[in-house]
Amino acid sequence: MTSPAVATRRTTAGAAVVRGTPPAPLWRYDSKNEFLWQYNSLLWHSDGKVIYLVEHPELTALGMGDGRPVWQRGGFDTRETLVSTEPGTLVLTRNDRFLAVSTEDGRQLWTKRTAHPDLLVDAVAGYDKGRGLLYYRAVGRENTVLGTAPRTYVIAFDTAARAERWRLKVPAGEEGEVMLEIAPDDLKVMYAVEGGLALADVDPRTGTMGRPFRHTWTPSGGTLSVNRLTGHIYAFGGGRLAAAPLRVNKPVWPLNLSDDGGAAEPPVVSAPTAVGIPGLGTVLYVTDARRNVFAIDPVRGREIWRRTLLPDPPYALVKSAPGLAMTRSRHTLLAYGRGAGVVALDPRTGAVKWTFQSKQSASSLYQVHTVDDTAVIMNGASVFGHRGLQGHGPPGHQGVLGGHRLNGGT
Repeated sequence: MTSPAVATRRTTAGAAVVRGTPPAPLWRYDSKNEFLWQYNSLLWHSDGKVIYLVEHPELTALGMGDGRPVWQRGGFDTRETLVSTEPGTLVLTRNDRFLAVSTEDGRQLWTKRTAHPDLLVDAVAGYDKGRGLLYYRAVGRENTVLGTAPRTYVIAFDTAARAERWRLKVPAGEEGEVMLEIAPDDLKVMYAVEGGLALADVDPRTGTMGRPFRHTWTPSGGTLSVNRLTGHIYAFGGGRLAAAPLRVNKPVWPLNLSDDGGAAEPPVVSAPTAVGIPGLGTVLYVTDARRNVFAIDPVRGREIWRRTLLPDPPYALVKSAPGLAMTRSRHTLLAYGRGAGVVALDPRTGAVKWTFQSKQSASSLYQVHTVDDTAVIMNGASVFGHRGLQGHGPPGHQGVLGGHRLNGGT
């Protein structure tokens, strides 16, 4: 049932922020659900005008101009991330079924079982708009049993026919880890095997997997990501970052990010992301748990700049690397996490433009999504809309950026 905003959820125009923080938010929306950032690791929008928010057990469409609900619908007993599929449709995973809803008013369009009863949906990888295929990873129900050989599949679901198109069993190792890379012209699967990882092309029409290429150079305990802009696999972790071409079994460069004389324990490093920056070309951005933001030359593996943010509160149980989001204009890089709130950086120099913290505790987590040059900031149960981030802002002390991950090891 569609309903207006209830009393426990309100939108406030021009919400106040700490002194000296430009730009002021256009609006603030308060939810009754304090775990918005967990449910909305991805944030979908329609032409930059409406964003879709999972509030569990409700789904809300917010107007980007004023932050007011366009519609709200209840009954969504799922915490899964939304996936945008064919025009006007959002898909959620609910237990063993796909649930499609209309972006116009949130009404249910259709529901369909996701896989065979003895398989569980492990993660939705993404949607291939050109072929109308929703890709997801499924595992055997017995995978959680100690000593049992895991079964891992990549499955393509045809959203028009509402039926499984094909199913590919992936020969992953003991951990059963699989990552899918989706592009308009091809489909790649990367999976952990004994002694490293394997990368293979998959025919998106039939699900047939080509001959895999094995990478054995990846460090033990490292985490991996693939970046199509640079054409490299990146291994990161333990304060180090290394890069190798997709089909070369040797890194072209390693980079030690822990050479600052800090604590002996190497910091956690985030997934690197490459972005084209006017005046600089392609730049690789990465963060670590010591609250450093790095800009790296992806060709030579050299550091361009680094910026250290305010530390996490001393009582924070988990020291995590800040997240990053880039505006469409490529003029503002937003770093977010705990203590420092949200920090806007110049992506060319690392200079701080401004910082933002809501009136909620600085120890709470922040999440940032960018829609064109508008930032959507989540903190606790609140959502803030900031616009006009393309400018350079005032001088200061000298985007979803994310990455797919797969544990590797030798």
